[in-house]
Amino acid sequence: MSTVGNAIEAAANELREVGMGTDKHLVPKYTMQQLLDPEFRLPRPPTAKDERRNAISALRALGRVRGVRYVGPAKLGTAKG
Repeated sequence: MSTVGNAIEAAANELREVGMGTDKHLVPKYTMQQLLDPEFRLPRPPTAKDERRNAISALRALGRVRGVRYVGPAKLGTAKG
């Protein structure tokens, strides 16, 4: 039960910045009503795999790229140019 309590406490302490210029202030990211709702789910933290997937998706969105294939570094002495 303490794991759930720690997760709720950490989420309750998350803040986000709202406003512009001199009117900036911090507000809680989640309300206590959201955190105590049994149907509410905290977002999953992004993983390195998600970040790679997002980078590849961005390249594909350019429209010029139909597929991505990894090509390792060239061996010394075989580079042309």
